[in-house]
Amino acid sequence: MSIYFGYSSGIDFISELQGKKAGVLFSYYSSSMRKHAEQFIQDFPQGTMIDSGAFSWYTKHVGKGVKVRDYSWTKSKEFLNYFQAYMTWVKKQKLDDIGVPYVGLDVIGNGELTYDLWKKMKEAGLKNPMIVWHARSNEDYLLKYVQDDSIDYIGIGGIAVLLTSRKNEVFKYLKSLFGFLRNTVGPEVLMKKKFHLFGCTAIDILKALPYDTADSASYIMTSIRGGLYIPLGEGYDIAVLYIPKHDSKSKNTRKIATEGLRNVSFNDEILFKTCKEMFGVEEFNKEVIEELMSPGKRTIWNFKVFKEVYSKIVEKYTKEMKLFV
Repeated sequence: MSIYFGYSSGIDFISELQGKKAGVLFSYYSSSMRKHAEQFIQDFPQGTMIDSGAFSWYTKHVGKGVKVRDYSWTKSKEFLNYFQAYMTWVKKQKLDDIGVPYVGLDVIGNGELTYDLWKKMKEAGLKNPMIVWHARSNEDYLLKYVQDDSIDYIGIGGIAVLLTSRKNEVFKYLKSLFGFLRNTVGPEVLMKKKFHLFGCTAIDILKALPYDTADSASYIMTSIRGGLYIPLGEGYDIAVLYIPKHDSKSKNTRKIATEGLRNVSFNDEILFKTCKEMFGVEEFNKEVIEELMSPGKRTIWNFKVFKEVYSKIVEKYTKEMKLFV
């Protein structure tokens, strides 16, 4: 199992992730992101994944939050040009040859049209595009993808939007969904398929679902909102801590800054390791808090903490264990 972090320019991903079950996700939709992706494809192919940018294209050209039942836009010149340009770029980068995973262009909420686009990519000579199925859409298509021997990699999209307001409900839904697949086709079939969770690094879900890869930029968004990841317990969980500015001036910084996380135990090993790597001290003190007032520093902190926590999770919660136990 591997985690792919959304790209952030302030992090030296290659040195941070070398030898880890982790990588970086780039969107083809952004021209500036494409340039970074091309460099990573050369320097760090084993830690690179390419997203088609379908959601971004849809948001700009169709409308954010719009439920479209007329899919005539999929035949528009703009969409078809984008589709062709993406396939040409994937071929030029030789992603199939070097083993960099890439996502097939999908039609949000329409399994039939998504399947048609995936077949066109295969017919165009691409070997292994990931096909995408969106949560809460017709489950018959997901089952079809699972039962199709020519499909190796299946992405589950639409999770990030659902997680913003209904985390517990989403957890139950996804667990039920994989339970349905397990009971229908058997765990052996699911072991042969690769599953990717888009926009999902919720710890409870990562521990429970039999996925192979997942991605999220939540560490960036949490940083922007002023939150810090704090490792808990044995290092298999995190909490988000929001620190008011005046707390940094307190003598008892750790106690006051973490008073919202009462009755929990911190994982000092990861906490102090991150402090030492970033600031040269093995203590979560007021100087550290003051440094973390900077959004850029918070982003690096959250990345480092999540990387360490995830490394522990993948060692303990394997896909095989989730399917067969």
